Amino acid sequence: IGMEDDEERPYDHHLPLHLLHSILASLACFRDLARASCVSRTWRQAAMESAASMEKLSFSGLKFDDDSVAKIVLRAHNLRELDVSASRRGCRLTDEGLKRMSEAKCVAHLTSISIWGSSDISDEGVVQMVSRAGSLQHLNLGGTSVSDISLFVVADSCPHLK
Repeated sequence: IGMEDDEERPYDHHLPLHLLHSILASLACFRDLARASCVSRTWRQAAMESAASMEKLSFSGLKFDDDSVAKIVLRAHNLRELDVSASRRGCRLTDEGLKRMSEAKCVAHLTSISIWGSSDISDEGVVQMVSRAGSLQHLNLGGTSVSDISLFVVADSCPHLK
């Protein structure tokens, strides 16, 4: 759909912004939220507010990098479940991205993190992230380059793991 930035759709004004925000906040896949943000300025505003209040966020199957994921996670105040699993589409999450994400306030409240298949992740990034995520109940590190060092930190920092 070709749309000028200033152009609004007639149906934008039928939904109150808070209702649109609530609907978009129920999306767990970032791809869906990104697509919704392209509809109009109103939808973009609601999508940005929704990203900040999301409890579940999945980048699985998307092309992403450290910068794009970190920017969103740093704004996601209510985030509880984060999936940054690798895909064949060229995602590129590294230890630097995990370190930046670990600075987010929501990390202390995360109950689930999946970093499956991110071969550029090592002890350096995992230790930084997990040492600040004491509420974790689920952690998927399969396909990463972690060693016993990370596992000892996980055992010490995450007493609620199942």
